[in-house]
Amino acid sequence: MVLMHSGIGSEKHLNEVGIGCKINLPGVGENLQDHIIVCTSYQVNDPNLTYDRFLYHHPDGLTLAVKEWQDTKTGVMTSLPLAVMALTRIDKTIQDPAWEAAKAKQQSKKFIKL
Repeated sequence: MVLMHSGIGSEKHLNEVGIGCKINLPGVGENLQDHIIVCTSYQVNDPNLTYDRFLYHHPDGLTLAVKEWQDTKTGVMTSLPLAVMALTRIDKTIQDPAWEAAKAKQQSKKFIKL
C-alpha cells in the first residue's frame, strides 16, 4: 500500500485513483489481505497480574529482560504482549447494509481498491 501511494504499482490502477505512476510494476498491491485488529488496554491494581512487574516495577527490569533475551533467548521478552488474539473472516460482514451505509458516509472518495 505504501508503494502504491508512492506511485509504484499498476499504472492503469494508479491512474484510476489519481496517483501519478513513477514505476509501472503491476504486481504491487495484488494479493493483499486485510486484517481488522482491535487493541484493548487496561490498568490493573495488582502488578503481579501482568508481566509489567518484571519490566517496569524494577529499576533495571527492562534492561535485565533484554539482556536475558540476548544471552539465552529466554524470559519475558519471548512472550507476546497479548493475552488473546483472533483473526476473523469479514467477507459476510462487509455485505451487511450497515457496512455499505458507513462506506457511503466517508468523506474521502478516492480509494485504492484492494
